[in-house]
Amino acid sequence: MFKQISVSLDNRPGELYGISDMLRDEGVTILAIASDTEADTSEVRLVVDDPQKAQAVCESRGYTVTVRPVLAVAVPDHPGGFNSVFKPLKDEAVNVLYVYPFMGRFREETVLAIGVDQTEKAIEVLGRNYILVLSKESYSV
Repeated sequence: MFKQISVSLDNRPGELYGISDMLRDEGVTILAIASDTEADTSEVRLVVDDPQKAQAVCESRGYTVTVRPVLAVAVPDHPGGFNSVFKPLKDEAVNVLYVYPFMGRFREETVLAIGVDQTEKAIEVLGRNYILVLSKESYSV
């Protein structure tokens, strides 16, 4: 399982670059990223190689940061591949809160960051359905 950091930013030019540049300067690699905008603010979700360091760096610069678990799921690359992930979760009443892609692939498969309301149950359900939930170690191989 991975940890995702969410950072609240002002919705203005250069804010996303500032976060990316700051993390680069600290040697933190971004593995996945998504952003949502609401009026004057943006919420940026990041999966990074060192979430503790990223959180500390962002907070030391005055950003509001939240951390939560996120799954890295290898999705079969064929029509209906997404459904092989989402259907078992639906059938077991696990709510998918958000989804966004990792940069890069695992073998020949797309990797999605998936936030759910029941992380441990989702891992168990996906495993029973032969869906690979990646660890930090397996994704970096």
